[in-house]
Amino acid sequence: IDNAHTEPIWSVGWLDDDQIVTGSNDDLIKQWNVESTESEPERKFEGHCWGITRIATNSEKSIFASASLDSQIKIWDFKTGKKLKDIDTSPAETYGIAIHPNGKTLGATSNTGGILLFDMESGEKEHTLKLSETAYTFCIAFSPDGKLAACGSWTSKKGLLTLFDLESHSVIHSIEAHAMPIRAVAFSQDSKTVLTGSDDKHVN
Repeated sequence: IDNAHTEPIWSVGWLDDDQIVTGSNDDLIKQWNVESTESEPERKFEGHCWGITRIATNSEKSIFASASLDSQIKIWDFKTGKKLKDIDTSPAETYGIAIHPNGKTLGATSNTGGILLFDMESGEKEHTLKLSETAYTFCIAFSPDGKLAACGSWTSKKGLLTLFDLESHSVIHSIEAHAMPIRAVAFSQDSKTVLTGSDDKHVN
């Protein structure tokens, strides 16, 4: 899709086999039909006042969440285009979000390090998963089996990968994984391996 937005695009996501969403620094989220020859989006999701940092979809692809530099997370209904919930994460901007496989919990990165867990229906914060040391967290992922969460952070000295047990909300592993901030984290389908990407140009 040429010139999909007027500013850099920081996040994309699949909603259906032929439907995608894109989030940009132009404050807009757009829904596109990838099989269409039209150059215009099928729908625009408006409401953020700063750039979109991350889009996360649930496993059923029925809803998605968007995070922004405006310190807001918004949950949207894919079919109707309606906003379902606002979640305020101020005072700091949120760079990473993920929806748990149960479809009920949303995880968001924290500027003080770690993961904030929110109930997606009420929008209330349920738990804070704290790091073993102070760091700025950029990315988050849940394991496909729903038992673990991982986040990538920067301590000002090292790129830190932290794994949490979601039942006990405790740190399982804290690993100096990179020499610079970790920007991307992902689990393998069997939930046994974690992949990280960093500003140091390495994938571990």
